[in-house]
Amino acid sequence: MQHAEFHISYIWVALATALGAGFAIGAYMALVLGYGFPFVPAFGSLIQTHGHLQLVGWAGVFIMGVSLYFIPRLAGVPLARPQWCTGILGLMAAGLCLRSLGQMVLLVLRPPWLGLWLLTGSGGFSPFAYRISSCLIKHKAHFGRSYVPMYI
Repeated sequence: MQHAEFHISYIWVALATALGAGFAIGAYMALVLGYGFPFVPAFGSLIQTHGHLQLVGWAGVFIMGVSLYFIPRLAGVPLARPQWCTGILGLMAAGLCLRSLGQMVLLVLRPPWLGLWLLTGSGGFSPFAYRISSCLIKHKAHFGRSYVPMYI
């Protein structure tokens, strides 16, 4: 049985999202709140963008990369279509960028392409969920029982 290799690019994208955009926006908000600077009109949007980048960009992409490596091994089956891993990461990164930029630009320009982040973000998560669920379904078909770890 040939398992897919670990895609370190998921970890690098998660770190770049957290250290780059997520912490930068968080530091800006801390400075504004800490020193009493006036709020920009899009401050509420910055709070949402910061939270989304940290939750989906840092934690979500990190967990996706690790789970694409470990869950097939724990289930005892190879990952279905491992060549999709790079595309999934690309869609997730594009969705994060478009959501972050779009949400901050929304109050100023109201561009017509703003809804595109929904397509790319969900376009990255849907194939990921399919990859993981197919591993668990293959496990049940092969071993005749659902995959439930002993520690749960």
